[in-house]
Amino acid sequence: MTEHEILALLNGIRLLADEIPFDIQEINKLGLIKKELGLNNYNCLRCGNNDKNKFGKHFCLRCNNICYYCKNCIMMGKLSSCSELYSGPSTNTLEPTNKNYLNYDGEFTDEQKTASTKVIETIKQKSQLLIWAVCGAGKTEIIFPGLNFALQKGLNICLATPRTDVVHELTPRLKKAFPEIEITSLFGGSENKYKNSPITISTTHQLLRFYKKFDVLILDEIDAFPYNYDKSLQYAVNNARKDDSTFIMLSATPPNSINYNQQINKVIIPKRYHGNPLPLPKLEWIGDWEKSLLTKNNVPKKLQDFIEHSIREGRKPIVFVPNIPIGSVLQDKISESKFVYSSHENRKRIVEEFKEGKLKCLITTTILERGVTIPFVDVAVLGADDEIFNETALVQIAGRVGRKKEDTSGRVIFFHNGKTNEILKSIKHIKKINRLGGFE
Repeated sequence: MTEHEILALLNGIRLLADEIPFDIQEINKLGLIKKELGLNNYNCLRCGNNDKNKFGKHFCLRCNNICYYCKNCIMMGKLSSCSELYSGPSTNTLEPTNKNYLNYDGEFTDEQKTASTKVIETIKQKSQLLIWAVCGAGKTEIIFPGLNFALQKGLNICLATPRTDVVHELTPRLKKAFPEIEITSLFGGSENKYKNSPITISTTHQLLRFYKKFDVLILDEIDAFPYNYDKSLQYAVNNARKDDSTFIMLSATPPNSINYNQQINKVIIPKRYHGNPLPLPKLEWIGDWEKSLLTKNNVPKKLQDFIEHSIREGRKPIVFVPNIPIGSVLQDKISESKFVYSSHENRKRIVEEFKEGKLKCLITTTILERGVTIPFVDVAVLGADDEIFNETALVQIAGRVGRKKEDTSGRVIFFHNGKTNEILKSIKHIKKINRLGGFE
């Protein structure tokens, strides 16, 4: 064990003693290593939990006493009253240089150029920025010049997102854009969790182990579940940033709390990069379809017609469903289809099969409502009036269609048994963003 090895492991990382494969007594002798009690009364230093109902107590073998522990982040190892968290200073892996790391020859629209310039200014100023970009505006590409600038300054960069699927989607795109830069991807079950790379792509859950690590943190899909509902994930994002860092938020459907915050600079991109509008969904009433499907295995005829029409036209139909039982029945009844959901262990492979044309139809929960780009898709929402399909989800789902230059349009149909306020708000939202983009 060397001092270098310890500092490399704890480089902007906060760990329990049990997670450190080195002699704790030796670590305690190093002046650069910070040691803190993980719990302070009913406050968890690791996840920010301060809800008394989310703490338990047990007899602790470490101190032979009754200890409190945090239930909220117990999946990361039990953090008790007597537990100590160890963290080291964040060091950067790159030296400042004028070298160009970016391998991207795409052309930006005027709106994209404005946003891209704003990203660089925000990094220079170490401030905050919201990029409100319509689905399909190319917001990932917009940040490329900013990432290149940050790399030239030798800064630590994190691109975070609430969804594992988005991590899988972003990783190959960034590796292609920055072929000389080591990129670490973090999600549940991933390896190299403590690797110090110039760019880290991470789910917001994985950020719970970081502490004042990043100079630039870009949060994609800031409105997505579970980040927008989970205060511990918001705490993790703030904790992972250095005190004098840059924070950039990306969203096609930003929450009002961020959108109307006067302290945050904003830039809006209301038009898709290929210059075409966001598809406007068509509403189709199909009556009380759910009982017939679950008890008699009868697939709604209008949904069958939608799927068959898409396949005849050489397109790829995606059907969004409100829950797993409905998706499972549809998978059994629709030929050459597969169903994916959040806990499906093979969902990444199935999505790839669909992209490659090995499946005729893909059935999914809201897990694929964002972060996935597949050309030549048509989209249907079965049970769009279900409470799980709020305005944001419906807008994001519509945004899966027509995202590529070679396929700028497609069908979006909301099948329902009654128009809800969320359905109507999603239609209003799409019409508004299209008007801002110059489409009537």
